[in-house]
Amino acid sequence: MAEVQQKQLQQHAQHLDAIFALSPDGFVSFDRDHRVSHVSPAFTRMTGVRPAQVNGLDEAAFGELLGQSCTSGCGLMGLATLRKEQPGHPGGQSTRIELTLGTKRILDVTLREKNTGAVSQILCFRDMTHEVEVERLKTEFLTAAAHELRTPMTTIFGYSEMLLHRTLDEPTRMDLASEVHQQAQWMVSILNDMLDLARIEERRDRDMQWQAVSLNTLVTALVQGFKPPAGRDAPVIDMPEGPLVVWGDEAKVKQAVANVLSNAYKYSPSGGPVTVELLELSACDDAGAMAGARIIDRGIGMTPEQLARVFERFYRADASGRHLGTGLGMSLVKDIVDLHRGRVELQSQPGEGATVTLWFPTHREL
Repeated sequence: MAEVQQKQLQQHAQHLDAIFALSPDGFVSFDRDHRVSHVSPAFTRMTGVRPAQVNGLDEAAFGELLGQSCTSGCGLMGLATLRKEQPGHPGGQSTRIELTLGTKRILDVTLREKNTGAVSQILCFRDMTHEVEVERLKTEFLTAAAHELRTPMTTIFGYSEMLLHRTLDEPTRMDLASEVHQQAQWMVSILNDMLDLARIEERRDRDMQWQAVSLNTLVTALVQGFKPPAGRDAPVIDMPEGPLVVWGDEAKVKQAVANVLSNAYKYSPSGGPVTVELLELSACDDAGAMAGARIIDRGIGMTPEQLARVFERFYRADASGRHLGTGLGMSLVKDIVDLHRGRVELQSQPGEGATVTLWFPTHREL
């Protein structure tokens, strides 16, 4: 009987060791004297603190050692404070610490008291870096969106007030109504782009309709259906003789190319040709062979500083207000191309236009 019990205890210990080793959360246990007795592998991965550095340390010494890796004011409060009962935190409370280990890492720390056997308490560490960053980005996105929507909304409200409460001649009334319509279109564009970005972030590639997509057919149809601004020529297509087939979602590939094509006209108000080239890139790295659509304009171009920010949400290279845009188009293009495991290349000089190339893996490579 004793032998069976011993075997069961060994198996139980092995199971616990496996759980601690595989758990993404970190654990630090303290013995009955409140000294560190065990450190899980996940804790070491999170903090860089090795078991040999902390085993046998009392609470104060452990907190001081961990605090050396924390940013100022974001370290671990005393375990005595964590031990206090608070509503909603039975057995203790949680706190959040921020580590500086090359890159910022944010951890939630929870104290659980046991007070039985050889273990008096356990500190649980959960990596919240991704969740905190997502919340930060959401807040920034919503703040920027509210700011962008306020501009057209203010115009719509002001001009509609004039239309409702003033007696205007017909030309003035038409001018105001036209401006209201234009600003409303701008708002719709912003909202549509925001919804597209939110859908991509939430669903990633789960909504993708993967299939072999002929770039030749897609670009030809896109250019034929494209309506350039008044007085501008249609895009010029430079297409290779052979077929170029990529693996992707046809609608999203079309959306990405269409966004860049629209920008090419928007930011070349003085005219000049807009060219769409189809290209093939032989396998020269881990990405394999790719096919691309290159859109070239002769517009206002961008500075190196503007190029560095072109994929930021709500960033518009032209801050003059002469060219209406959501500031989301290129961000959306980048997200779509990334979903296809492709890449975006952009070259530009001020006053010399821009060249944007969207590369997608070819069908035979997948």
